[in-house]
Amino acid sequence: MSQQIDFAPLAYLVVIAAFLLIVVFIAFGGVNRIASIFGSSGTSL
Repeated sequence: MSQQIDFAPLAYLVVIAAFLLIVVFIAFGGVNRIASIFGSSGTSL
């Protein structure tokens, strides 16, 4: 049971972190950047 209680917050943190990263990336114009990378290959960060 302790393992489940240990993994629950970890999973939540990973999901929240990923969601926040996606939201921030979109807010900063990530969609346009992704479109540019897909449009012209060989673009670096």
